[in-house]
Amino acid sequence: MPILSSEAKVGIFVFIGMIILAYMSTRVGNFKLGGQGVYELCVFFDSAAGLARDAAVEIAGVEVGTVRSIALERGKARLVLAIQNGIEVGSDVQAAIRTKGMLGDKYLEIILGSDTAVPLKDGDEIANTVSAADVDRLLNQLSEIGDDVKTVSGSFAGTLGGEEGKRSLQVIVNNLRELTISLNNTLRDNNEKINEMIANLTQFSRDLKEAGSSNKENLNEIIGSVKETSVHLEDTIVALKDIVTRINKGEGTVGKLINEDETVNNLNESLGSLKEISGKINRGEGTVGKLINEDETIENLNTTLTSINDYLQKQDTFRTFMNYRGEYLFDCEDIKSYLSIGIQPKEDKYYLFEVIDDPAGKKTSKTTKTTVDGVTTVT
Repeated sequence: MPILSSEAKVGIFVFIGMIILAYMSTRVGNFKLGGQGVYELCVFFDSAAGLARDAAVEIAGVEVGTVRSIALERGKARLVLAIQNGIEVGSDVQAAIRTKGMLGDKYLEIILGSDTAVPLKDGDEIANTVSAADVDRLLNQLSEIGDDVKTVSGSFAGTLGGEEGKRSLQVIVNNLRELTISLNNTLRDNNEKINEMIANLTQFSRDLKEAGSSNKENLNEIIGSVKETSVHLEDTIVALKDIVTRINKGEGTVGKLINEDETVNNLNESLGSLKEISGKINRGEGTVGKLINEDETIENLNTTLTSINDYLQKQDTFRTFMNYRGEYLFDCEDIKSYLSIGIQPKEDKYYLFEVIDDPAGKKTSKTTKTTVDGVTTVT
């Protein structure tokens, strides 16, 4: 058996080492010899702080690619993702920057959407992103909160520390003790009233239940009325829809007014005529124009109205009234009647006429004497 020289042994050792080094490099670089290809997608983030190039891209915790490049574009971080072929990413997915643990490495997670979304192709952009919490900002906020807590605790220590603070705490404790004792005494003294109140509430709930049971038919009638009203309301809505449809079709007066050009033109002509008439009136043309615009006509009209008003005022002062009253006379067992007619031309002057029917006045009697067969009858 031939013996290898030292140079051959060193060469074999170096060759094996190079093979191991190449294998480890491909493992660390996440590259498989003879493996599947990739396609690229891009996504924009307001901040990609802490995310390094070649960081993992995961879906549901499974690594499906890497971050190929990170660049600044339009004031945002533009990430180019290398996704393994065969992994479909829908157009409604969301991209988010995550952290492994509290202080671990950052990676990019793709949150899948619906199964019916259109898959993205090479060069497409993931539109939906989820802003990640910045650890440094969270630590700064926690530091600020700690400072606030420290300030508050310092204020408590300054307020409650020392002999004065102890006395204040003792006063608070004493007040709480007295309040507890007072509440206990109040509850003990009013125990019967509280029990009575609870009993009244129980009785009220029982009465309410009985009232609901006894008026069940009325409630059913009310519900039926509401249903009937809703049916009528639905019919009314259908009728309104039919009216609107007819108007849109140009049926009826309103439909013609809205849809027919001839009707609209006639209306415009009428409005134009009204405008022309109003213009003549404003210019003082015609009787109405003179009546409105000429001062002499207005003065004559005012004089006439004043005369009519004076005449009506004089007529208002002339009054006529009629009165009737009756007096019962017990001796005659009859009523004495008075009918009065008054004429008052002025406020301080009037004429009064009265007609009196008096049962005790002049009486006229008639005696009839009749003789038949020698028998005389007087009536």
